[in-house]
Amino acid sequence: MASVLALLAERDTALRQLMALALKGAGCNVRQCSNVLQLKAELYSSPIRAAARALLVLNVEIGAHCASELAVLGRARASERIAGAAFVFVREFGGSKGLALSGLDQDSVLGVFEKPFDLDDLERIARAYCSRP
Repeated sequence: MASVLALLAERDTALRQLMALALKGAGCNVRQCSNVLQLKAELYSSPIRAAARALLVLNVEIGAHCASELAVLGRARASERIAGAAFVFVREFGGSKGLALSGLDQDSVLGVFEKPFDLDDLERIARAYCSRP
């Protein structure tokens, strides 16, 4: 398994801890943040810049500060700090349904979850990503 750095951005402390366990179970090294300022600091940090592969698991409200998943993806793609990273987006229950996965690069967006979701699905997706050559 290749070493993958997972950057997890989620406001809910209990859910973030459970998601971190799922990502660690999949073989990821996990860094966590709970707000926009922490996310920005992590994106500029040495570990994310030095990571050969990165998986960003973002609560849409943190990652985009209330913008759409597509805006997050566009900003990330424009940044060489996380170019080529894979994404998993988490939306609040009843949140925007505006994301059309068919229009996105399937190698970049591995999943979009709406709360509540099954943590086993997150672990399965992360494990598959970690297993890629």
